[in-house]
Amino acid sequence: MHLNFRRALRLLCIPTAALGLTQLAVSEPQPHFAGSYQLTSVVVDGSQVHFTLKFTLLNPNNADVKGGILVLMDSQPNGLMIGEIATIASLTHLGQTSVVNSFTVSAAEYARWREGHQPRFDFLVPANGGAIDVHVQARPIAQPVQTTN
Repeated sequence: MHLNFRRALRLLCIPTAALGLTQLAVSEPQPHFAGSYQLTSVVVDGSQVHFTLKFTLLNPNNADVKGGILVLMDSQPNGLMIGEIATIASLTHLGQTSVVNSFTVSAAEYARWREGHQPRFDFLVPANGGAIDVHVQARPIAQPVQTTN
């Protein structure tokens, strides 16, 4: 089941996140992250597509990040969460980490990716007792080879 990640985040963390965002906006610029991803083991199975996602996350910020959550979002403007890629225990300043996870998406969503509407990746970063949702600028490494089941 797809969840609207931002809506769920607001419901769970509204007071704390609002305070954290206000303090962050006053004290620090919002962090930014970059990455690259590769889809492998792509299998088209009727109306669904199964694949393995390898993601490399880079931290060009001036601070380490502890306990961030990297998520895969669909390509739609509403930003529905497909699933959690990984919890990143620690990502050092100027460091990088690679993670792997398996996912299933609709064939329609996968077709949009193949047509140039890339999936979105967000990183939920702990900040000032709350969390902020930061978009990750990510580029694909290569087009996947797919098989039909």
